[in-house]
Amino acid sequence: MFAGDTINLIWLGFVNLSLAITEREFEFFVLFTLPSLHMFQLKKERVMTKTAQPQPFKFRNGYRAQVTNPTTKKRETKDFSTRREAQLWIHERLHALATLSKGRLGGPEMCTLAEFLIEYAHSNILANAGYVQELNRVSCYLEAAGLKRIKAVKIGEVVRIEEQEEVSEKMAEYLKKARESIEPVWELRAELASKLCSELTRDDFAQLQSTMALCGNSPSTIQKEIALIRAAFNEAIANWGWTAFKNPTAGFTLGKSKVVIPKYEIEQVADLVVKAKEHSNSHIAPVIELALETLVRKGQLVSLRWSDIDFANSCCTVRIKKSARAGGETTTIPLTRHAVGVLRSVHAQNPDSNLVFEGLTAEMLDNAFESLREKVGLTALRFHDLRHIGATLCARANMSAHQLRLMLGHKTLNMALVYVNLAVQDVKNFLDGHMGGAVFNLERTYAA
Repeated sequence: MFAGDTINLIWLGFVNLSLAITEREFEFFVLFTLPSLHMFQLKKERVMTKTAQPQPFKFRNGYRAQVTNPTTKKRETKDFSTRREAQLWIHERLHALATLSKGRLGGPEMCTLAEFLIEYAHSNILANAGYVQELNRVSCYLEAAGLKRIKAVKIGEVVRIEEQEEVSEKMAEYLKKARESIEPVWELRAELASKLCSELTRDDFAQLQSTMALCGNSPSTIQKEIALIRAAFNEAIANWGWTAFKNPTAGFTLGKSKVVIPKYEIEQVADLVVKAKEHSNSHIAPVIELALETLVRKGQLVSLRWSDIDFANSCCTVRIKKSARAGGETTTIPLTRHAVGVLRSVHAQNPDSNLVFEGLTAEMLDNAFESLREKVGLTALRFHDLRHIGATLCARANMSAHQLRLMLGHKTLNMALVYVNLAVQDVKNFLDGHMGGAVFNLERTYAA
């Protein structure tokens, strides 16, 4: 009941009784009693409407503080020696719980896209397949926002994310050229990265898609960038407490990634291997040869242990999951005679090491490979392309799709069939180009 209601009821009651009391008694009520009742009611309402903060109470030789978690409804209790310490703890916990109830990072209203992507990178990306590429995509937004790029660093068996203090001169030049070639995209990324997540709209990412397409980014590149952001927002909605947030990328139709198989002549690859044998690091050449022979990825090769090698049965065990987190499935890869010979040669040089390529990191391999490819004129060649080249050679040698799938360490035939189909196309091109389009041609036979 409000003060006005109370006064009205009292007023009406005394008006009705005014005939039963003297004029002087009624005047006294109006001048003194009524204002006192009014003030009392207002004070009572202020106390009732004000949200009271829990107060510590005496407990044993000190003070006990208690707060209730608004989400779980569970009570948190902690004891202190002084009342001041208990009050401070109550204040801090209430603030923390209020922030937590809005979701991680304080909710989408409290963090920018750049801050959100940093948090997502640290909490989720290392568990994803292709985490190196995803960190590079996140770094594009960080760099556009004037922040430092991030990268995965492996220390022993532990992989963690760190800020990239500086990049090599060649990498800096590469990044500069890449940025200049798609300047409108970088400007848009900078704008999006500085926006609060709650302010991002579907139109923002529709504009990003169209701008990337106009600047020449492939459908695959666009698809992977939008898919990363979509997955990050879905994770926040599902597990970060952002339940009321609407994913601005929801409903986008993303094109499928198109597999592009690089085409290089055998002689070009042979030149690369020859140059690698001249490199000051004796591990570079055998790593390149094994990449071609086994189709094993760079990260798997660098982390390969001698305990993974079975010389007796000419095979090796590799972890097929590309996640940086521990665990994952393994697969057994058969080794060619040449691959076994390369491994025996490496083992003879350092028989007491644990790792096959002791002391070699992925970054060292990248730097060496970049130098080698420039020397042989293959500036567009990536280390991962060696896996494609090896798979193509296997398919051309009539390896079946099922056999190639085992070599690649894939669960399905999809990718293996790509290489087999390419090999079939090579045969068709040969028939059309060198045999007149027919194995047996009656007119050609008589003409001869």
